[in-house]
Amino acid sequence: MKPDFEKVSNCVIRQNEHITIFKQSSKEELFGYLIEEMEELREVLEKADFDPIELESEVGDVAYLIIRLANCCGVDLIEAVLSKVARNFRKYYKQETREEAKANWSHDKDHEFLSDWVDNYRTKVDNSN
Repeated sequence: MKPDFEKVSNCVIRQNEHITIFKQSSKEELFGYLIEEMEELREVLEKADFDPIELESEVGDVAYLIIRLANCCGVDLIEAVLSKVARNFRKYYKQETREEAKANWSHDKDHEFLSDWVDNYRTKVDNSN
């Protein structure tokens, strides 16, 4: 059984508490590292026949740095992703094209809707375990 995302995130955060050079990273430095890793990921994906292990390594680097950056900035990454899922549902559900969805999107984040959606989603997930 694979660990859930929260356990993985906590593992990254705990590791950062024990590695001195990681504790000293600013959000600007972390963002720079993230850009570097995204470039490495792009380079792997541009290869016609990329190595799946190399791809996994670069995806892992990007995910690791996103967790570190979110933690450094005080962002609950799980809440942020659930909020994005809710916004995507609201923005793209029953839309035929990305352009149509963008044209119909009011840019109103409607936090009450998002909060209700996240709460309902979490209840469904919690009840399925």
